[in-house]
Amino acid sequence: MSAAMFRLESFAAPPAPEPVFTRADLDAARAAGHAEGLAQAQDEQAAAATRALTALAGSLSDDDARRGALRDEAVEALSPILRQILRAMAPPAISARIEDALRHELRRLAADTRPQVARIACGPRLRAMLDRCLADTGLTGIELQDRPDNRLVIDLQGGRIEYDPERVMADLLTILDDIQKDDTTWTR
Repeated sequence: MSAAMFRLESFAAPPAPEPVFTRADLDAARAAGHAEGLAQAQDEQAAAATRALTALAGSLSDDDARRGALRDEAVEALSPILRQILRAMAPPAISARIEDALRHELRRLAADTRPQVARIACGPRLRAMLDRCLADTGLTGIELQDRPDNRLVIDLQGGRIEYDPERVMADLLTILDDIQKDDTTWTR
C-alpha cells in the first residue's frame, strides 16, 4: 500500500494585511480623542451644574414657602392680641371692622417681602457655562456676577460659600509635601 498524498485547499479569504498608520494618522486620532474627551467633560460639568442650580433654586423656593407660612402664622398669632386691644379701645361694632382692616394690612405687609436670591460670582469660563445652564432650565432666583479670578463665590441671604482653586491646590501640595517628608523619615 502506498501512502497517498492529499492536498487540501482552503477557500477562506487570505488574511487582511495589518493596517499601517502614519504619524499624522496617530496625531489626528489623538487630537480627535482629546477633543471628544474635552467635549464629554464639558457636557458632564454642565449637567452637574444644572443639577446643582436646580437643587439651589428648589431650596430657595422651598425656603420662600416656609417663610410665607411663618409670616401667615405670625399674623394669625397676632390676631387675638389685636382683638383684645381693639375691644378694650372701641365699641364691638367698630372694633370688628378695625380688626379685619388691620389683619388685612398685616397679611399684605407679610406678603410684601423679597424672595430669596442666590448670587454666584465666578470667572468668565464658568460664567459662560452657568449662563447656558440657567438659560436652558429657565431657573429664577439666581443671579450671576463676574469675577476677574477663578474663585467661585456663592452668596445667599445669611450665608456665603467661597471656593478658590489656587488655594485648594496650594493646600494639597503642602499636604503632599508633608507626606513625602514623613515618608522619607519612616523606617520599617
